[in-house]
Amino acid sequence: MRCFTDGIWTREKIKLEPKNLLSPGIISSILAIIIYFSGITFPSFFVSACESVGNMTTPMAMILIGASLASIRMKDIFSEWIIYPYTFIKQIVLPFIAFPIICFFIQDPLIQGVTLVNLAMPVGNSAVLFATEYHGDVVLAAKTVFMTTLFSVVTIPFIVAFLL
Repeated sequence: MRCFTDGIWTREKIKLEPKNLLSPGIISSILAIIIYFSGITFPSFFVSACESVGNMTTPMAMILIGASLASIRMKDIFSEWIIYPYTFIKQIVLPFIAFPIICFFIQDPLIQGVTLVNLAMPVGNSAVLFATEYHGDVVLAAKTVFMTTLFSVVTIPFIVAFLL
C-alpha cells in the first residue's frame, strides 16, 4: 500500500515522484475544484448518498476509539503518565507560545480566536486511524485522544478566557 503522509514517506525511503503525489485525497480535491467551478449539479439521490457516507465518518471513528478503549480499565487509562505532559504542552503551552505569532500575522480578532481555539483542540481521531493502519500503538493513541478530549473541557475555556 502506498503511503501519503510525510512521516511515513521518510521512514520508508520512498522516492518523491510526480505519480506518488496523486493520492486519492489529491485526486478527489482536484475533482471537487473542477466540479465546483464548472457548476456541475448531481441528482439529489447521489448528493444524499454522499452526505450519508460523509456523516458516518465521525461516528465510525468514535466507534474505533471506543473499541480500542473497551478492553482497558479506566484506571489504566488515567495511569498512562506520558499523556499528561504531552496534553499540557499541546493544549496549554502551544497556544500561549503561538498567540503572539498569530496576532502578528492575523489582524482580524475573529480569525485570531478561531486559530487559537484550533491550536487548543484535542488530538484528532486520525491518530487512532493511522495507528491502526500502520500497526502502531493503537491503545496509546486511543488513550491520548480520550484524555486530550476530556481535558479540553477545561483547557479550551481557559485559553479563550485568558488570551482572548
